[in-house]
Amino acid sequence: MRLYEINQEIEKLLCQLEPDPETGEVKDMTDIAADLEELSGELIAGGYTAETPAAIVYKATWKEEEKYICTVGTLAQTAKEHNITKTALMIIGEAVTHSNYARSELYNPNFSTEYRKAKSEINPNEVKEK
Repeated sequence: MRLYEINQEIEKLLCQLEPDPETGEVKDMTDIAADLEELSGELIAGGYTAETPAAIVYKATWKEEEKYICTVGTLAQTAKEHNITKTALMIIGEAVTHSNYARSELYNPNFSTEYRKAKSEINPNEVKEK
């Protein structure tokens, strides 16, 4: 399954968390846990492993913000353990644990770009005063 298709599945699952237009009822925790289990299955079918890092951010940017690191395989369990039933953001991938990627050197003073010389390349006699 391609990422686009996974995103469509996630959107469908998230839409299911809205109140039913006829009854006004919102799914209870057991239904949401089942949705997260389904989401985990879709992510795994799309190429992620059950051990892929994931995070649940409850009420992101609010005073009540809570963050939980888990894996794709434990999303539903983690949400259930912390009584997260809504207002949560899921982050999936290596960025969660800051692993398997190199940190950007863009702001490293010893890194040159087309617009800026590395500190070690600057001749003190060439520095212009502002």
